[in-house]
Amino acid sequence: MVKKSSLLLLLFLLLCAPSYSQEDTKEETDKLTGKTDKVWVFQRFEKYMGNDKCKSGESWTFYSDSRVVIKKCVNREIKADEKHWSIHRVSSLDVALKVDDVEYLLIFPPPKPGTARQSMILRQKAQSKVSPTKDLIFYYEVD
Repeated sequence: MVKKSSLLLLLFLLLCAPSYSQEDTKEETDKLTGKTDKVWVFQRFEKYMGNDKCKSGESWTFYSDSRVVIKKCVNREIKADEKHWSIHRVSSLDVALKVDDVEYLLIFPPPKPGTARQSMILRQKAQSKVSPTKDLIFYYEVD
């Protein structure tokens, strides 16, 4: 009798559990890619005057075909690394962004009043209670 009621409860929970489709993330995908491609700046590139050498900077360009190109200033040169991204809804409120094997919580905070700057936060949850949650804060300047 206990097994039968447990099985019925499990079946009920599976049927009632929310399922999310790709359509559920269309709004976030459009914000992320701008429908084709969008450059999100983590740190503005600074270059030396008179040449193409960089001091610092990092940007991520998300493409609608699920590619992301991460450009970083490394040893005074801009290096590009191409990765794959995917997006899925983890709850009715939360969306996760996976870049290769690293998963982030994807957050688009509302813009500050009087500014055209959009922000995006990629939140990497802490692996333990003693390690911190890490937020990567990006911005996109609206033309």
